[in-house]
Amino acid sequence: MEQPNPSVHAVLLEAKYTGQALEILNAQEFVHPRYIVTKVDAQSAIPLRENITDDMLNRCLSSIGIHFGLTTLDEPRLKQAKPVDALSLIVSDWCKINDIQVEVSEDALANLPRKWEKLGNLILFPEGALSTHSWNLILKHHASNLLLLELAHALQADSIGLQHTIKDDQFRTSQVSMLLGTSHVNFVDNGVIYTFDAGKVMFSSGNITERQRIANIKMNGEIVIDAYAGIGYFTLPMLVHCGVAHVHACEINPHSVDGLRKGLRENQVEHKATLYQGDNQLAMAQLIGIADRVHLGLLPTSEPSWPAAIRCLKAEGGWIHVHINLEEHRVDDFAEELCHVFNQLAHGLGVRFQTRCEHIERVKWYAPHIRHVVYDLELRP
Repeated sequence: MEQPNPSVHAVLLEAKYTGQALEILNAQEFVHPRYIVTKVDAQSAIPLRENITDDMLNRCLSSIGIHFGLTTLDEPRLKQAKPVDALSLIVSDWCKINDIQVEVSEDALANLPRKWEKLGNLILFPEGALSTHSWNLILKHHASNLLLLELAHALQADSIGLQHTIKDDQFRTSQVSMLLGTSHVNFVDNGVIYTFDAGKVMFSSGNITERQRIANIKMNGEIVIDAYAGIGYFTLPMLVHCGVAHVHACEINPHSVDGLRKGLRENQVEHKATLYQGDNQLAMAQLIGIADRVHLGLLPTSEPSWPAAIRCLKAEGGWIHVHINLEEHRVDDFAEELCHVFNQLAHGLGVRFQTRCEHIERVKWYAPHIRHVVYDLELRP
């Protein structure tokens, strides 16, 4: 749930004096840098920094004939600034209030992350962020939790974690150390609810355009096999938006299966899905000849599952979505090569399918000169 901004004290004065008062108060650094002037009835309320006294304001305003009062803004409005600028202001103010050495404060500001990932109410700072000696000193401070709360609030979140290198294991397990809140994520993307533990499962934010594209394909009444289902990146959009009759979702990672199971419940589509935890080759061996469509969303390649995917199609054929990483210069020509490979595989399996590539989707850059590409293949007798 989004937290309201903390209340702040403000100078209340006639609107006609706003510009003059701002000029004077800004020169004294009395105006709060994070909040904007708010209209209160026919007056203006100028948010103030902490510890600004009546005497300080009297010397600035009353002495030049500006009459003012004081009020409290319970929900002050944040200035529209770059998020990283807002974080810098928060850290700078916190360091001043807590008498942090200037050298430590300046080093901490220099090492603030410039980018991060937002998953629902969780902010994941990249590996190496908040890890310098200065940040170690700050995070050991007794008031560091208040700083983290302010940082989270400025980014419209309530949890903060540090992303570490993904484990080089069978599951590509996520590694996150939490600084504030919980690693459990529950958020909505394109009308689909995803829920998972970001400390155990890596979320592929870069697939957003492909998730939306798949969600717009009509699959009315189809039986679909999602051979690398994960937490439901494509299973859930197909169930929620595409009109499929049933999805058989195969996934080896138990933490991903747990997230997918919760996602099915949250989206109220669990009655239209069957989950297979374990090796997808074993699962697909149980699904021969039943599918209108097979989704192969594994990178860098799903090639070991291509024969199984062909066997899973109905006798009248269907669609196979093949994800793969390729050098950019090969993307277009590879479509013909891929169709040839699938025709040969089908022939070797005793299935008389002809393959055509109906669409090539360049999803994103995976690495310099390397594209994540999806080929929509149609196989028919």
